[in-house]
Amino acid sequence: PGRGSAAGSIVAYALGITDLDPLHYSLLFERFLNPDRINMPDVDIDFSVSGRSEVMKYVTDKYGGHEHVAQIITFGTIGAKAAIRDSGRIFQYPYSDTDKLAKFIPDKPVGTTLRDVLTQGEDGEYVAGEKHPGQAREIIQFVNTNEGAREVLDTAFEIEGFARHAGTHAAGVVISEERLTDIVPLQKVKDTDSVMVQHPMSDVEALGLLKVDFLGLRNLDVIEETLETIRQNTGEEVDIQNIPLDDEKTLKMFARGDTFGVFQFESGGMQRMLQEVRPDRFDDLVALNALYRPGPMDYIPTFKKGKHDPESVDYRDERLKPILEPTYGVAAYQEQLMEISKLLGGFTPGQADTLRKAIGKKNAAMLATLKDKFMEGCAANDVSLDVADELWNWMEKAGGYSFNKSHSACYSFLAFQTAYLKAHYPEAYMAALMSSVMNTKDRVPQYVAEARAMKIEVLPPDVNESGRRFTVVGNTIRFGLSAVKNVGENTVEAIRAAREEGGPFADIFDFCERVDSSTYNKRTLESLIKCGAFDNVGPSRAAMVAVHAKAVERSTKSLKGACEDQFSMFDDAEIAPPKPAF
Repeated sequence: PGRGSAAGSIVAYALGITDLDPLHYSLLFERFLNPDRINMPDVDIDFSVSGRSEVMKYVTDKYGGHEHVAQIITFGTIGAKAAIRDSGRIFQYPYSDTDKLAKFIPDKPVGTTLRDVLTQGEDGEYVAGEKHPGQAREIIQFVNTNEGAREVLDTAFEIEGFARHAGTHAAGVVISEERLTDIVPLQKVKDTDSVMVQHPMSDVEALGLLKVDFLGLRNLDVIEETLETIRQNTGEEVDIQNIPLDDEKTLKMFARGDTFGVFQFESGGMQRMLQEVRPDRFDDLVALNALYRPGPMDYIPTFKKGKHDPESVDYRDERLKPILEPTYGVAAYQEQLMEISKLLGGFTPGQADTLRKAIGKKNAAMLATLKDKFMEGCAANDVSLDVADELWNWMEKAGGYSFNKSHSACYSFLAFQTAYLKAHYPEAYMAALMSSVMNTKDRVPQYVAEARAMKIEVLPPDVNESGRRFTVVGNTIRFGLSAVKNVGENTVEAIRAAREEGGPFADIFDFCERVDSSTYNKRTLESLIKCGAFDNVGPSRAAMVAVHAKAVERSTKSLKGACEDQFSMFDDAEIAPPKPAF
């Protein structure tokens, strides 16, 4: 679905690009497009991760192939620590000293630069910066007491920020009516048939090329898989686009903060915020989604107080109540500031959007001009000079943290869909959620623990029962084989093929004889044993671990003999040699 400011367009909603009715949720069209806007409006569209490649293929085929459709290059730059390490290698500085110097750079906040830590005075000497004085002093002391360290640090300062490698933008795609080869340089994308523009995103937009964002969102895959599981297991067709947004069970789950695994609301901080605020309507979730970020987070207590004590809300001017009442007096959205400037300042929709941009970019010259206009408009609307000045200062401050309501509403709707499925179809949802993170091994145990906390039994893997992904079995979830460490996709497909051809495995030796031995090794088999995948076909795990090497060796020899067209001395015998005893 589409998201962002495009959700303010009724045409986008009517065409099915976006999922929320902008009239019902008071989403402003002018936030998306207005007469004063110069650049192209941006439409961000999320696709399932599994479906994004199909969309790319469709767009490429429809609009003329790779000469007209291309992805966009990105450049990974040299960070502070990497700059020190690269510089150390250049000058053959001892690795241990280089590593020590690099580790003086703090890990947080992410993206800390050398210039955040140190500055150079007019005499060329290093001086501690304001942000990290402690680390800066350690670096200065190290440089002053270790020969060669100064040269390494000086060079690191020079190369930091240089492009280190090229990559492909995660979402950006260029579509051009003209041949792209006549406009920009192109190059092949590694290991694919696609091409990409050799200019970064900012240059692409400056050239006037149409850029579209095709974003892959894992949660859409989770929703699709959940709906398919429900359909297969019960025959029920859940209309996920038309679920009731006042669903009591779902809203109570949000109020409890029981949102681990729910899109946008699963962090510990989000869960604590939900428990404190106790939202009881969809509009509350939209506002909290907008407020839970650095800056506006400071206003969550005000939001909470206003929600539970409406009389305490100060609207500054009663005419602003219809605009600010949904968020209990807090300007959570950019659109609210635009509405205020129109109502009291006499701004046109286009001017209101210009104000939003000027506040966001801290454009002092533009803000000065707009303030004069706002004060004139307020005077014409019987707002006193003091109140108008107070309102302007409040708007300017709020504009620095307020968020795009259209975007927050779209993502909150998606969050509500995931929460609804978790509340009403917990087994199907949790199974799909676990399957979506099978390649992120540390996430699987977290979701397994959440399922068990929800009183859902998670059954261990089983070579005779498990599929590639997590599956629902009655009121339980069966572990997927692809989530087992050291078990690759080829192994899983070989196991499934052997089961389809010859039925369930009798024991570990039967498994090794029937499953293509080129797809697994001793480590694979050991992982399957230890996770319980053979518990239903053999003795203890310890006993199976003791003989698994023999089982693999036996199957490997059988394969080798078959490949070389060799005959076993037992081929004509009526009785095969016995399997090794446990």
